[in-house]
Amino acid sequence: MIAATPNMLTFRSRYTSFYDLEKDIGTTHFAGHRNGCWINAIPGNGLVSIPESSAGWVCLFSIASTIVMEPREEREDWAMFSSTAKQTPVKYLALNFGPPGDRRAEDGTAWLAYPRPRPERQTSLDLAFDCSAAFSKNGGYVSLNEATVSLDTTSLKNAAPDWAYTSWANGLLMAHIPLLGKGDAPAKYTVRLHLAAPAEKVAADAPDRKFLIRFQGQKVAEGVTIKAGNPKPQILEFNGIEVTDVLNIEQWAEKEKDTAVSSKLPVLNAIEIVREG
Repeated sequence: MIAATPNMLTFRSRYTSFYDLEKDIGTTHFAGHRNGCWINAIPGNGLVSIPESSAGWVCLFSIASTIVMEPREEREDWAMFSSTAKQTPVKYLALNFGPPGDRRAEDGTAWLAYPRPRPERQTSLDLAFDCSAAFSKNGGYVSLNEATVSLDTTSLKNAAPDWAYTSWANGLLMAHIPLLGKGDAPAKYTVRLHLAAPAEKVAADAPDRKFLIRFQGQKVAEGVTIKAGNPKPQILEFNGIEVTDVLNIEQWAEKEKDTAVSSKLPVLNAIEIVREG
């Protein structure tokens, strides 16, 4: 059940949850606490009061008490977008690899997290999709606190928000991103890869990362080099990529021995996919 003000919705989405109508940033969860089964979140005079209403139920929540919420200063706006719409054909897609949630940029772009934020229980409202990502033995997702990382995107055309470069897929071997559905005609896409490997602390002898990139099994770039801790990300743009169903992306370290060293693996922070024509 939803309680609403002109600026905000509050409801139960497994936990006590909120939706900022001004920023449209997705659903924010206050984990460990749940609203009652009826409307019991009371917005008024700048506060949201939620009387305790879970005592006696079998649902396991650690915070069984009345809570009152008040406005706070701005901070990281990670949330989770929901959608029941058909996911293909894709006209535009912005994916951020490894962050704690979805986030809307100042220009209005909705950057979706991958892997998708995992709810405790899947529902029809959850925006879920699978890129079938595969990693090298020492790879995985990395996420840093954006407040501890310095980045320089001021002179970069088509740069993503700074926070999009503070998480990445480390050692991503391949990913299959669904763009077209059954019966959709083939299409061409522009693909922008956002690459950086920032770090809170970087050793003086930190190695460079060197790798090649393939789309649809064809090499599109080699000798791609990312310097450890470099505050200036790279943006690689490729036009006219033909897709019949999924976009296949591959990244391979130039030297096989580098696959044994996590700090030498290929990186992919984010990707933008734009349909041409």
